[in-house]
Amino acid sequence: MFNKSMDHKFLLFLCRSRSLPPDSGLSMLEVLVAMMVVFFTMMGALNGLLYATLFQVKAERQAQATYWIQQDLENVKSLAAAQATNTALCTSAFSTSYAGALKTTVDAITPSTSNPLLTRYSMIRTTAGTNTNPQILTISYTVRETSDTTKVLATLYTEVMPPQALSCS
Repeated sequence: MFNKSMDHKFLLFLCRSRSLPPDSGLSMLEVLVAMMVVFFTMMGALNGLLYATLFQVKAERQAQATYWIQQDLENVKSLAAAQATNTALCTSAFSTSYAGALKTTVDAITPSTSNPLLTRYSMIRTTAGTNTNPQILTISYTVRETSDTTKVLATLYTEVMPPQALSCS
């Protein structure tokens, strides 16, 4: 850009071009530049704080949604453990297996909808099973906004095998 001799000449020119004595303080231009530097630094810091707060709120909502799903899953697991042993449920058809009986019980109970931190959200639990693995109940959870179903907050897919199904050969 410039060579060194030109840089020094330019700096000397700037120093000599000031009409005020050197002990008279800062010029208006220097004050304006300093104020702009402080302004942009503060705007960047405030923007960073804003985004940090938004991400923290989103993370708290996701944690609450995950906790909500875990609570319901624990209820399903306790229902599975409470099933009575019945050898007639050791079948190769899902509808007449331990998992099928658990599905009937779980589907009769609606998931908890009371979560004070997630009032605008709803939890959907979908249960299913297949005849290829009749003793396994597949459960899919989705927590999404009540008004806009495209905004999903959390999802979970899991498989539950009732403990009594282990007695089937």
